[in-house]
Amino acid sequence: MTARGEARHWVDARPSGSLFWSHDVPGPKTSSHPMLSRLASDPDRTGVERVHTGLYYKRSHPEVPLRLDWEAPHQELRSAFAIAGPGTGLTRYSALNFLGWAQQVPVAMFLAVAGTVPDTPNHAQFRWEQVGGVAHRLGMNGAECTVIEAVRWYVPFCELPWDWILDDVANRPSCQFWRSLAGIGAEVRPDALRRAARYETPNSLETSLAESPTCMDKPEHDHGERLSHIAGAVEYCLDVNGPPHVPEAVR
Repeated sequence: MTARGEARHWVDARPSGSLFWSHDVPGPKTSSHPMLSRLASDPDRTGVERVHTGLYYKRSHPEVPLRLDWEAPHQELRSAFAIAGPGTGLTRYSALNFLGWAQQVPVAMFLAVAGTVPDTPNHAQFRWEQVGGVAHRLGMNGAECTVIEAVRWYVPFCELPWDWILDDVANRPSCQFWRSLAGIGAEVRPDALRRAARYETPNSLETSLAESPTCMDKPEHDHGERLSHIAGAVEYCLDVNGPPHVPEAVR
């Protein structure tokens, strides 16, 4: 089999709904890269879609592109995390809705990026937001950064009592928090969340609320305390129930 034939066989064997990088394709770049370019030039026929520079998506059906779907956003998030790199997570209402802490559905995926904000793929509804002073997040995955951002925006946006959230995370492994994080296939490490609690700062709205001399409804806990609480709830659930199960439909 020629190098080009081997590369094409590898792409054809990729499971539907999967993402892959061009450097994962076997064979020399002089064979694999032109082949990928030809396939991605007509995704409705070949089923291979270019998501970003060097990143490709194997469609479940040639005429069904990668798209924003808040009922099952796992592939879109994996794509976004792969594009932006470590230290990226959902933020604001996107994070809260994804974890089941708010019912408002965002019009786009809002993502907080610790590194350089990437160019947005034309077809994907991603909105990037660079967060400064969070270099410690570069060693954290998308699930962990999403939890941090959800906690960071809890005060202005969340619709649930804090004690209820902690009980849900600690004692209900089938709740949306665990289902969503299992779907994107990334481990949430309690120790990583505790380390982040030492460096993370609250959002500007929470800071204004805490410093306002006239506001009677001030946060009961500060941002670092809440993040430590979540780390404890995550650790308890993992100790009792083990790692969350990844649904077959989103593998």
